[in-house]
Amino acid sequence: MADVSEAVGQQAIEIALELLQSIPGVEYTTQPGELEIKGSPGGFDVTLIDDGREATISTDVWHDQFDDPQDAAWYAIWLMSERMRIKVSYRGRHVVRSTPESLTPEGDWIPGTTFGLLFPFFGKQRIEYLSNSVIAPEHLPHE
Repeated sequence: MADVSEAVGQQAIEIALELLQSIPGVEYTTQPGELEIKGSPGGFDVTLIDDGREATISTDVWHDQFDDPQDAAWYAIWLMSERMRIKVSYRGRHVVRSTPESLTPEGDWIPGTTFGLLFPFFGKQRIEYLSNSVIAPEHLPHE
């Protein structure tokens, strides 16, 4: 019998696939150990990766590891909705920090785990917000 803790990434992919199959109009591709969900124009694609004991969610500007398969699957799905966005900080043309933010029912944006570079870049600082509207709020998983 396989150690369940070693199957977190694959379990996350299976949970996400089950959710995606019930949501109309979402484009995604799979290959062994990976699920890529196509983002909105001007948004971002989300990749869910089987890293064995962890699941990694990755975008062009942010990534994080999860040790719970349901948390990883749900987070990937939520990133495809307008209820989440990624705040991207630039110095010049270089990304120096990115933080996913989730929208509360009260309309406040709550920051998640920040991914940042440790070496400085010079140049004018600017902030962009990237978001998707691929999945409507009524299709989002919740407890």
